[in-house]
Amino acid sequence: SKDRKNIDFGNTIRGIFAEGSRQLVKPLLFLLLILCIIGSILFFTERGDGSISQSYFPGFLQAAWISLSSMLGLDGGFFVYTVNSWFGRLVVATGQIISLTIFGLFIGEISAFITTKKIRRNIEGPKDLIGKIVGTVADTTSEAVLKKLGVTIEPVIKIEEAYEKLKKDEVDAVVFDAPVLVYYALNEGKNLVYVVGGLFDKQEYGFILQKDSPLRKNVNLALLTIRESGGYDTLYKKWFGEIG
Repeated sequence: SKDRKNIDFGNTIRGIFAEGSRQLVKPLLFLLLILCIIGSILFFTERGDGSISQSYFPGFLQAAWISLSSMLGLDGGFFVYTVNSWFGRLVVATGQIISLTIFGLFIGEISAFITTKKIRRNIEGPKDLIGKIVGTVADTTSEAVLKKLGVTIEPVIKIEEAYEKLKKDEVDAVVFDAPVLVYYALNEGKNLVYVVGGLFDKQEYGFILQKDSPLRKNVNLALLTIRESGGYDTLYKKWFGEIG
């Protein structure tokens, strides 16, 4: 229903990790790579000189901590370990400059994700249907798909009955053939319901003819012609809105 007011913050956070991780993981990995490079250079520059260990692993961790503290702009109290050579200080400064660019990229990716993704409500896709009551027509492929998801199903004889149950809040959502739902949302259900998510079990419609029917060739040619001419897209937009 369009009047859904309940925001699922758990679902919002899951959406950030599921959808935003792809946008955020690249700058994070790049930042980690830079940190490793700067830490290694700093280790070989400062090992045995001051507080940096001569052994690689502990020395690298100490150098990486200095680099990270510098990148984050922490005050001297967090450094613990010291950099004595001017070259080492130059390395730290270089890492700090590079990190500013990377942090800018990271913040930009977060901003892009927030501006392009709305706060997720209680249902945005098939996985969100788990734990909800979902209406669909009994003995259809839609019911079979919902059973595989482990969804609580409210079966009806006709899809119109599911729409009425949705209006009365007797079901949380309705799942059925996409063209049927889109048509309803753009016509009788306009301003009442909307379609969320995308197709999650794509199937094809077809015409059933008698075996060896003389109409088969003409039907196939007509379908092919309307596809290639762009007429299909025009009809789809007329009855279902944007092409799915």
